[in-house]
Amino acid sequence: MEGVNTVEEQLTIAKQKAGLSRIPDENVEIQRFTVARYKQND
Repeated sequence: MEGVNTVEEQLTIAKQKAGLSRIPDENVEIQRFTVARYKQND
């Protein structure tokens, strides 16, 4: 994610967006994935 430099920052942001800020980090499982973006020509 652009502007996010550490795993800790990314985890904090993701937890906030999901409404899980109160969940301790040690109870969170981190997985890596990739995203393919497609653009439709109009």
